[in-house]
Amino acid sequence: MYGQAVVRWTDGSLIAVDGDLNRVYPNGKLRRLADLGLPVPENPDSESEDQGEAGTAIRVGQRLLIGGGEMLSEVYHPLLWVSDDVGATVRRVALPVPSGPDAHTAVGALAANGNSVVALAASASNAYTNAPVGQLAIWYSTDAGSRWTVDSVGGLPAGAVMTGVIRLRNSWLAYGSIVHYGSPDRPLVLTSTDGRSWQRNDGPGMGLGDLVAATVDQAGQPVLVGSQVLPKQQANTLSTYCGAVWVGDGKAADWKRGALSCDTAPPTAAATLPDGRVIVAGNRDLWLGRPTT
Repeated sequence: MYGQAVVRWTDGSLIAVDGDLNRVYPNGKLRRLADLGLPVPENPDSESEDQGEAGTAIRVGQRLLIGGGEMLSEVYHPLLWVSDDVGATVRRVALPVPSGPDAHTAVGALAANGNSVVALAASASNAYTNAPVGQLAIWYSTDAGSRWTVDSVGGLPAGAVMTGVIRLRNSWLAYGSIVHYGSPDRPLVLTSTDGRSWQRNDGPGMGLGDLVAATVDQAGQPVLVGSQVLPKQQANTLSTYCGAVWVGDGKAADWKRGALSCDTAPPTAAATLPDGRVIVAGNRDLWLGRPTT
């Protein structure tokens, strides 16, 4: 399966999202769907040519929502597409611009609870600058993505990048990392009860590392997965990552960290099985366990 994002539909088919959409049916039949109309640079490695991406997608009822962004004249703009015919056609939905400094970033993650949808910017406005603090744009919809409001989480440290957002039992949780070039990365967690007002809830007790995946256990509580890269002992060797899992109720003081193995293939995904066990996967290894808080 290819595509930067994949959504499983109600009939078991898969919608693969990249610059265009493709649907793969359970019998293996492939159907080409809509083109997102993103600019494509002549040089794929160019950092200045107009270009675009679509990196996240979810199903909200019978509606497909796709998030991404495009860079025009070296300025990045968040984008969101809606499809009500399983990707056969798409239309862009206007996103409001946050007040204050514009983050100039793509929509990096989507999550839904009924018709309520949260769209998360991929990074804070200071993610790749030396500004001491920045703001993160977060959009919220109550009608399955037709209309949106925007709020900003301010005061985030330099290097704040976001990976995903999930719906818990009674709240929302967004996760990512504070990336420090030349020093270890740290987990970053934001929580909200209404999808509009957000606060940090990571805390120093989480330790070091990047948050890369999350799932919700049977009790509706978060299970976060990530890894910490170890300093290289020799040049020209593969990096070694020590995997980790965090469990809690989303409050900074309540996170408990568990260790996974250290290897060159870190964990990258997590899911909760019907029997309540949580599965964590990397490119080489699988871990199974039951979260305890």
